[in-house]
Amino acid sequence: MKTCRKCGETKSLSAFSKRATGYQSYCKSCASKYNRKYKQANRERATAREAQRRAKMLNATPQYACLDTITEIYKHCPTGYHVDHIIPLAKGGQHYEHNLCYLPTLLNVAKGSKGLHESTVDYTTDMIKPHFVDGVFLFYVDLSGNRVNPKRPS
Repeated sequence: MKTCRKCGETKSLSAFSKRATGYQSYCKSCASKYNRKYKQANRERATAREAQRRAKMLNATPQYACLDTITEIYKHCPTGYHVDHIIPLAKGGQHYEHNLCYLPTLLNVAKGSKGLHESTVDYTTDMIKPHFVDGVFLFYVDLSGNRVNPKRPS
């Protein structure tokens, strides 16, 4: 149990985001409200940061990347998962179809810009499941032990 410094409510640890040095002092709900207000109050700064992220990804996209396949990979991402770069862009990885995988949202957020092998989150190789999207062999990590079926076009 932990008390949120913003709302003063005592909540379970799952209501707080985990940081490298422990847990965040604000609960996820208060942090979310703060982030929304900050983005509204600092719209130009938030827009510039998003533009920098997009530019970094664009610069990391090689000419031989198949943008249609990348779009399909993002479109078929299972609920509760993020599309992640196996070799992070921050570590010199490229944005192309063979450097992408599906990771559970919590694992992706926890690992940040580290590679999966550098992450402090425990997983075993039997949690890594192969999947094909438009002929591309794609991996995703299933922490629940349940089969996750990527979304299919309607």
